[in-house]
Amino acid sequence: MDTAGETVGGEVTIQVTELNDPLGLPAITSPASGQFKDKDTLTLVWTPGEDEETKAADQTFEVQVNYTGGTNESDWTPVQAAGYSGQSVSFTVDSGGQNATGMKLRIRATDTGTLKNGSSPATTAWVESQPYVLDNAPPEVTQDAMVSGGASYALGEDALDSVTYDFTLEDTGDSGLQAYGYFVSNAALAPSDPSAYTMTDGNTGSYTFDEVGSYYLHLYMVDNVGNVSYKTIGAFNITNTRPLAMDQAVEVNRGESIEITLEASDPE
Repeated sequence: MDTAGETVGGEVTIQVTELNDPLGLPAITSPASGQFKDKDTLTLVWTPGEDEETKAADQTFEVQVNYTGGTNESDWTPVQAAGYSGQSVSFTVDSGGQNATGMKLRIRATDTGTLKNGSSPATTAWVESQPYVLDNAPPEVTQDAMVSGGASYALGEDALDSVTYDFTLEDTGDSGLQAYGYFVSNAALAPSDPSAYTMTDGNTGSYTFDEVGSYYLHLYMVDNVGNVSYKTIGAFNITNTRPLAMDQAVEVNRGESIEITLEASDPE
């Protein structure tokens, strides 16, 4: 009815919005995959979930890590306690030397806003990351059988022209061998500076000795997460010629004794 007392017809539409819909789950955006070792810095990044009544600013988060890939709640360790309001968190990997292909992170959100219907804040289910590789095991060398703590080889006439030592390397963890380097010297002490080594890739190698002397083969190995190991093999004692042995028949009567003196010389 208007001010003149006349009645006006019309329609009024009322839209009701449900204010108790569940809080949206956070989505992990980084890292999507990766390989890590202890003391690495790992940064988890996520996008908050939202609903009609709860925006990103009204949420806090909790983050946990599982170093072993185990399925029990006791396998999870806090990284960031509940109440954190950021959208990323960085922490230092500290598994105590674990090796696993199923390391995971997980996150959940809590609604901290004032709900319009006065209900209590809600917490989402946990959202888990993809599995990551955790590798704390350094690479190793599988030695050729011809050297065990040192051996001697002869070059020259009636002997060898060269001596080749073959070796195989493997990463005992799960990240894989990235590269290795070799350095040959007369000293048993390996260089500690990686730049001293001739670097190459692959997991097999060889070195050929073709000069007289006593040598040590030093190997430097690094895997794909940065675990490093060193290995010294030798000594390889390379001489000019092999000592000659006497090959001569001697007649001895029954009851007689004979004294034989053998002498061999090696130029080196």
